[in-house]
Amino acid sequence: MGQSDNLMNDAGNSSEKTNINVFLIDDHQLIREVIGRLIEKTSGLTLCGEAASADEALEKLPICQPQPDVVLVDLSLGQMNGIALIRPLSEQFPNFRILVVSSHEESRFAPLALAAGAHGYLMKKDGIDLGHAVHEVHNGRIYLSKSMQARLNKTDDSEPL
Repeated sequence: MGQSDNLMNDAGNSSEKTNINVFLIDDHQLIREVIGRLIEKTSGLTLCGEAASADEALEKLPICQPQPDVVLVDLSLGQMNGIALIRPLSEQFPNFRILVVSSHEESRFAPLALAAGAHGYLMKKDGIDLGHAVHEVHNGRIYLSKSMQARLNKTDDSEPL
């Protein structure tokens, strides 16, 4: 069993034994397929829907069954960027947890995403941590890489994001 298999299985073996419905928003079909497969292979996660644009997501999310628990949002979505999408998502669907999954640099964009209402930020290059990140945000925690957590704690202990 490889390292990625261990991480995916570990993510599903958390103490919170619940199925998490995940909705994916990314404008690249190949990325949606790869992330979708990773979700389906991760214990406790189910892909309940996907969209290629912000507009498509805003159309599909109200009627998606089952309703998602966690929405994965890419930052580059064509006409509307992911940061601009996060605010209406969090206002229209306050029960959804939002995890940004992006290739854009975490140190620059994670604070913007969190300020807009996201609950976590995962770099696509760290995709092996997807299951863990989804479980973290689903269970009410903020997910950031360890280096980003340390950076935020070090630079700003007194002010909220």
